[in-house]
Amino acid sequence: MLDGVKCKTLPIIHGEKGNVIKLIKKEDPHFLGFGEAYFSTIKKYDIKGWKKHKLMTCNLVVISGTVEFVIHDSRKVSKTYGCYDKFLLSENQFKRLTIPPRLWFGFKGMDEKNIILNISDIGHEKSEVIEHR
Repeated sequence: MLDGVKCKTLPIIHGEKGNVIKLIKKEDPHFLGFGEAYFSTIKKYDIKGWKKHKLMTCNLVVISGTVEFVIHDSRKVSKTYGCYDKFLLSENQFKRLTIPPRLWFGFKGMDEKNIILNISDIGHEKSEVIEHR
């Protein structure tokens, strides 16, 4: 696993009329504060990336469909410098993927309908994101 990246299986409270899935709480060790929450969609087999946040920590959960995330560590001071990691998140296996700042990442939609929720520690600022095209 890349230095600073976390992938945590989320607890599910099963109920007769539906389930509750706990995403994150302020006591979690990887919760750094609340900046904003937003949804991102991606079509089947489309790819979004590469991008790198200078300051933002992303807490990503796939709430519909299946999404493959690829992360690359370009931080020269990191013990995992130059390494890649892949994660498959889906609505059937709820996990929270925490990506710290300064890591490149992209993702690919695997189902017809794919929705990602990001709960970040800071609000989105265009100048804070680097996109590689």
